[in-house]
Amino acid sequence: MADALALVAEPDTAQRQLITGTLELVGYRVLASSTPLQLDVELHSTVAFTSRSLLLVLDPSFGAECARPLATLLRGRASAGIASPQVVLIRTPKESDGFGDLGLSTSPQVLGAPFDSVELERIARRCRVANGP
Repeated sequence: MADALALVAEPDTAQRQLITGTLELVGYRVLASSTPLQLDVELHSTVAFTSRSLLLVLDPSFGAECARPLATLLRGRASAGIASPQVVLIRTPKESDGFGDLGLSTSPQVLGAPFDSVELERIARRCRVANGP
């Protein structure tokens, strides 16, 4: 079982790199996606299913296309007794983004604009502490 994994889904290259760098400093292995299709592949990966501490940092616009695989991942982790991931949305979602009720054990946190890397780092550290070493 991997220790800490972050899935980052953000279409903007500069923002994706900033998020990735912030999370790597906290000790996460980061898999970054720039499209919903890439995120879909990462959500189906074994490492996303088995990581002790999973952090999802998502652009809400990916929700409509990735809600089903995300819900499948959440159900699978719950069935296996693995902690639910912490979800961080990069901006406030629109109703049309399609996130709806995914069955998260905690509400997604929302980082507003401009992007707050200090807040992301705080959330990431808290997620790692809550889910083990």
